[in-house]
Amino acid sequence: MSLAVWLPFTENINTQGLENVKFSKVNSCNASLVLGGKIGKCYSSSSGALVSETKIRLGPRLSMFAWVNPDSLGNMAVCGQLRGTAGTNNSSGTGACLSINSSGAIVATIGTTYLVSKNSMVTAGVWTHIGFTLYDRIVKFYKNGEEVSSDALGSSYAEISDFFGVFGGALMANSSNPRTVNTSNIFKGKLNDVRAFSHACSAKEVKEMAKGLVLHYKFDDEYILGATIYDCSGYRNHGHVNGTLTSDTDAGRYTRAIYFPSNYANNIFVSTATNIIPSLKACTITWWEKPVTGKSMLIAGGTSTTYIAACKESGTFYNNGVTGTPIYYKDGIKTPDTSMNYTAGEWHHYAITDISITTFKNIFINNYVGNSSWCVNGRLNDLRIYSTVLSAEDIEALAKVQAAVDSSGNVYTFEYKEV
Repeated sequence: MSLAVWLPFTENINTQGLENVKFSKVNSCNASLVLGGKIGKCYSSSSGALVSETKIRLGPRLSMFAWVNPDSLGNMAVCGQLRGTAGTNNSSGTGACLSINSSGAIVATIGTTYLVSKNSMVTAGVWTHIGFTLYDRIVKFYKNGEEVSSDALGSSYAEISDFFGVFGGALMANSSNPRTVNTSNIFKGKLNDVRAFSHACSAKEVKEMAKGLVLHYKFDDEYILGATIYDCSGYRNHGHVNGTLTSDTDAGRYTRAIYFPSNYANNIFVSTATNIIPSLKACTITWWEKPVTGKSMLIAGGTSTTYIAACKESGTFYNNGVTGTPIYYKDGIKTPDTSMNYTAGEWHHYAITDISITTFKNIFINNYVGNSSWCVNGRLNDLRIYSTVLSAEDIEALAKVQAAVDSSGNVYTFEYKEV
């Protein structure tokens, strides 16, 4: 995957994304980091733009995607490198740009061609994942991971190298400063996870982007260094190990799992000071687990009244300090919370969707504020948190692809292939 631009916008610019692509503010940009993003925090702006400090090479095949939440609808450039042909005319020229028009439709400007998605796709004040791909003169538009329409270019598109703008993707032509943007079509609102690729993403890649995977602990040895559990989602929600946790080859999904002895002092801590998890709304949590006993404490919120996925021997799941109407799955099948029992000595896949964890102060895995009766004695594997509500089909796929356990809960393969 040839990722050319990535701005998660969950931390200050240039502390995430691609190390060799830096951005800075132009045209009196007032973009700032705020709460209320789709994947945690986000950047909000009402003037100016962020523009790369070096030129980005894109084309002739390319893709642009972003989570957008506009303050209002209008002709606004989300991101791109569209260089006008003369003066301040930036409606066409060289380069490409992802925009939204006054009707809420997705717009792809490719060189001198202006293509618009069918129907209104974006609503003011609502988070929507939008974008387009270009392959062999065919532009495909996507909303929330699904293709919504397509259109054809009249001519081929050549590779170009130019600066890349965000919150404004139309670059001024004939300007003494080539990083200046056209201020008449600045995006006003919030953005998360802006990406540009120098290839046309497949439908599968787009769908995965739109799911919003924001934390992924594989627990393989290569992702554990000292007391740090490294997050494989790319968003740096790394966990810190307290106490003693051991790596085990008895794994549910990857090659290894983490074994938790029955002691709440042995846990994984994720600080909210740097991570994005506690401001998520309508999210999904999935994991593999094999308890020694029939109880579990998966995630707690750092106070005595905030916890998710707590299960005692009775088989009933508990949560508190969360909002939404939780939907529970066991081994890919929707299951009432009273039937989400853990079976000692067996690997099973669990998932909870449609929950919001905005009240969490910190996050602990296997710790209920020092309550030893809620900690797990067993193995945990492949923990994931998504910023969206996954569908029943998505949950089933996570549970069944290279399932890794047989009908008796025994491991039969360590091979892993992406969903």
